[in-house]
Amino acid sequence: MKKEKQPNPSAAQPPTRYDAFIQRCKNNKWIVLLLIGFVTIVGLGSLTDAWTKVRSLFIAGVQQPRTEQVNEEWLPPQLPPSCTNIYLLFAGQSTEMTIEEIKTAHFALINGFEPVKWRVVSNRLYVDVDIPIVSQVINLRGGQFSGNLPPQWEMNFNSNALEIVSASNSPIYQVFYRRPDQVVVNGIFGRRGITLAATTNGLEYWTGESNAAYNLEAFYSGKQTTGLKPIFKYPAWQHKGEYANQ
Repeated sequence: MKKEKQPNPSAAQPPTRYDAFIQRCKNNKWIVLLLIGFVTIVGLGSLTDAWTKVRSLFIAGVQQPRTEQVNEEWLPPQLPPSCTNIYLLFAGQSTEMTIEEIKTAHFALINGFEPVKWRVVSNRLYVDVDIPIVSQVINLRGGQFSGNLPPQWEMNFNSNALEIVSASNSPIYQVFYRRPDQVVVNGIFGRRGITLAATTNGLEYWTGESNAAYNLEAFYSGKQTTGLKPIFKYPAWQHKGEYANQ
């Protein structure tokens, strides 16, 4: 019987395309150099793009300034068409007045100081306040501000509330509307010779120039607090109008 011839594994096999390419690279070193250069350029391009993206995120997250220029106009909610009375809760006390009465009435006088005033403009209930800040006073009149916040202070708001916090994230001023005709005011108020802290739990105040200035600075630096919690999330540029409990 005739035996079939078995293939010899040691016999030379025809070169594959890969083998031919490797051999060509060995014979022509410039091909290798060209490939290395190409890979390097592509790799550096990817790294550059990645670094650019990381750097932009870093700048947005770290270098975004918290110093805020108060030049925005704030609009509270509109009163109902048939509204005749409004309610203001300040220092734990609620006061009801007609829209006509508030045109001439003084809401609160403490040692001759009137910390808050209220008025209705274009069917919106506004609270006017003066917020003393070191060597200046920020005036809030009809939703418009005068002055700039100190470095690292922030303001955040939406149509139902407005808040200013210090660098320590302590609320300095809060106004929020339970209803369009019912507003709550909290914060630190004062002028030369008097500083007062008003919350829904009540009112504290300090008189005398040095005593008032000492307590005002203590509130602003965070050494002393009113116990108020921020209404909004911060930083404001990243969480515009977002409530802290969202």
